[in-house]
Amino acid sequence: MERRAGCFELAEEGTLLLDEIGEMPIATQAKLLRVLEDHKLRRLGSKVETPVDVRVLAATNKVPEDAVAKGELRGDLYYRLNVFNLHLPPLREHKEDIPQLVESLVADMNAKHSRKVGGVSETVLQMFQSYNWPGNVRELRNTLDAR
Repeated sequence: MERRAGCFELAEEGTLLLDEIGEMPIATQAKLLRVLEDHKLRRLGSKVETPVDVRVLAATNKVPEDAVAKGELRGDLYYRLNVFNLHLPPLREHKEDIPQLVESLVADMNAKHSRKVGGVSETVLQMFQSYNWPGNVRELRNTLDAR
């Protein structure tokens, strides 16, 4: 049987992004906490621990303190991860950035699809700025990328 490396092993001496940490099952959170504290992991079915050296970034769309209070996020895991906290406000709270975001996203999509599509009209920008964007920048990108 082929031995495949997991996410921690693949990120060795690098950075691992754990997206939506607040959605992780509590049992998995306990295992993650153990890896973070011991800097070792045990592969499924193995009796041997493997050392890992990984920087972990964790993201959630929940307010972490509220998730801890509700029992959705282990407090010890939260405090272990919360070494440096970076709050990114939702797009609806900084709509003045939409024109620059649109310009950047269109440029990225042009490069990705080998196209030379111009920007969007002032009317479209105004519509974008009046919308609430519950999906944040991801929703804006998908709106622009709709084919």
